[in-house]
Amino acid sequence: MADLIDRALAGGRFFAESVDLVPWCLALIALAHSDRVDAARAEIDRARVGRRGPASPAEYAFFCISSGSASWRAGDVRLTEREGLAGLEALSGEDSDVVTMSLSASCTHMAVLASLERGDLATASGLLHRFDDRWPEPPAVLSLVRMQRARVAEALARDEPTETLRLARSLADADLRSGAENPATSWRAFAVLALLRLGEHEQAAELAQTHLARAREWGAPSDVGGALRLRARTDPDRRAALLDEAVAVLEFAPDRLQRAWTLADLGEFYRVTRRRSEAREVLRRAAELGHACGSGVLQARVVDALAALGDRPRSMMFTGLESLTASERRVADLAGAGRSNRDIAQDLFVSPKTVENHLGRVYVKLGICGRRELAHVLA
Repeated sequence: MADLIDRALAGGRFFAESVDLVPWCLALIALAHSDRVDAARAEIDRARVGRRGPASPAEYAFFCISSGSASWRAGDVRLTEREGLAGLEALSGEDSDVVTMSLSASCTHMAVLASLERGDLATASGLLHRFDDRWPEPPAVLSLVRMQRARVAEALARDEPTETLRLARSLADADLRSGAENPATSWRAFAVLALLRLGEHEQAAELAQTHLARAREWGAPSDVGGALRLRARTDPDRRAALLDEAVAVLEFAPDRLQRAWTLADLGEFYRVTRRRSEAREVLRRAAELGHACGSGVLQARVVDALAALGDRPRSMMFTGLESLTASERRVADLAGAGRSNRDIAQDLFVSPKTVENHLGRVYVKLGICGRRELAHVLA
């Protein structure tokens, strides 16, 4: 599959000759889901360099969706959120037509998943409400399936397993109608977690086994590792072996976040089975990786696990660049590259005053005085 996509993209020629960015964007998402994240990012960079003139808001959103999808597959929570919010900001002034709705659905999906991973349920719920307020009765298009996945994830974060299961099954119906299912975004993973919370362990185990079989058929290591981790949640007798296999599979996979969560699960298993020294080592690896990914939820869990072992974990609060919001970091990156406030405003579809306000907050958070120091901090 990935080789076919590579040939279809043709080293940037597909983008250069295309008048419709939809197939280009879908090809990049499929490439990322095949664990070819570096190839997807290289194609996005080629397209950005080869772009003729300034991008329209819709074109800019396509870039955000492509880049955000690759970033999520790589386990980069911060960049995923930045791209999702940037796309939504660019589209906010556009007509509420089907194209704008479809692109907004994909951007909302990314921003919601990233917000939940940071532990910010309020922001995730707010993004869903904002979409619903703008499109209270959206037409049935394929991109709404991504919105449905965001809703399932948000329901699970609200600890509403019955609603999660209902939404997951509606996703299954959508997959059946489309005739395709991608293990990277499968409804089964949500359904398994909901069933476990509802005490339906036998049904959860059966569904997790099916999910693992489908992931092995697909073959992408990130999906196989994630499915092994999920299966371990439903099989206490084989939990250690399944988690060990998952860690081995994910070692060279691009999805660092999935690897971090698997290490956290393994460390927790070692802790409850009184293998304290092994637990500390694995949990610290999970903490470092989770911190690099930007997962506040994972970091909080690991801190609690280490505290239960009597450790005093180093502070994991975000500082420096990590303290910047998604919007502030986008502005900082462009300013550090030498772009003027007016240029940044044009690129991000915001006002120059908004850029000025963001930069002011960036300077305060980083303890610097201006652009020259900013470039040094970003280097």
